[in-house]
Amino acid sequence: MAGTLVKDKYESYKTNANEALQFVLVHNEKDIEDCTSAFLPEFTHQVFGENEIIFGYQGLTITIYLTASRLQTCVDVDYREKLVENGNNLKADDIYKLLKDAFPAGFITNKNEIPKQLANDDDFQPPGKLIHSYKSAKDDKEYQIYQCDATTSPQGLKELHSHFEPFILFYIDAASFIDLDDSKWRIYYLFERYPIENGQFKYASVGFTTVYDYYAYPMNVRPRISQMLVLPPFQRCGHGCEMLQAIYNDLVQRPEVLDITVEDPSENFMLLRDYLDAKNCSKLNAFGAENLKKGFSPAMVDEAKAKYKLCKKQVRRVYEILRLKMCGKWSGDEYRRWELDMKQRLQAPLMSENRLKKISKYLTAGELQVIEQSMEEKKKLIDDNFDQIIDEYRVTIERLGRN
Repeated sequence: MAGTLVKDKYESYKTNANEALQFVLVHNEKDIEDCTSAFLPEFTHQVFGENEIIFGYQGLTITIYLTASRLQTCVDVDYREKLVENGNNLKADDIYKLLKDAFPAGFITNKNEIPKQLANDDDFQPPGKLIHSYKSAKDDKEYQIYQCDATTSPQGLKELHSHFEPFILFYIDAASFIDLDDSKWRIYYLFERYPIENGQFKYASVGFTTVYDYYAYPMNVRPRISQMLVLPPFQRCGHGCEMLQAIYNDLVQRPEVLDITVEDPSENFMLLRDYLDAKNCSKLNAFGAENLKKGFSPAMVDEAKAKYKLCKKQVRRVYEILRLKMCGKWSGDEYRRWELDMKQRLQAPLMSENRLKKISKYLTAGELQVIEQSMEEKKKLIDDNFDQIIDEYRVTIERLGRN
């Protein structure tokens, strides 16, 4: 009973970190006091623990200010009341200490000093080589993508990345920082380029993608996209698509590249990749309507690999999307043929019914029962996988229809 009373007494000192924490990109001094453009983390368990709870405060707000260009950081912690240690072995979490591990480049804690940080943005120039620029259809603003090669380590690369990288802890699950002393890393940065007075321009950091060159026999590389992040204020504006296409265009020019792969893609990245790859491949001869009807072919793999460096597994996925799109509706003979083709692909790794019949005479009744039961479970797994895949493909097909 006493334990329950103590627990209830301190329940009000628990705060959901996802609700207490907010980020503010500072373009000018007005942004320091006006937090209407603040954005929240997607999760905080990689910083504040699995339960995402901060203990020891009431009315807690943590505002992380970042200058728009260099992302120099200020952490401001505000609260109505803080738990005072009184010999009961309970004490408030050290918020600054927890965030220090997440922001290894360091941060200030006095927001009155942010204007000094902001002044450092005036002469900021993106590191690396400009590989793509475009105007967004959403806001008609100019955006630029720069490619940085860790082998040359352009000026400002390590400093910028050390301030940008902490964001992944709040938006990419199982995130890890990269070692820029490893020359196999390539980083692509996305910036907004906006005008200021006297015909000058400044840059605001929008997102980045990391790519690692894996060795491929005999003298080739297989680049693997590791992490892609677009900051929340810029999401759903087509920037991810622009960045991925720019990466494709950059990597395809390298003769040593065999194909491009992706490391543990999130659901959102998989949908982005499916859309862009299907859009690109729909222009290739091998993916014409008549060829799609004939089924998956080596010609599709060859053309997609030559043009876009897509791996065979992704080419197969693109074929399935485009063939389903061609059906027009989720019924009829064309759809049934597509469904049969899909399920044959999903069943391929499993033991066939004919194979089961052939070996059944060598099995005991108990062994046969186990295998038959396993077959039923596998059939259910196939059906579940099919339903999930078709839901993903429908999202991509709807987006292809809108653009």
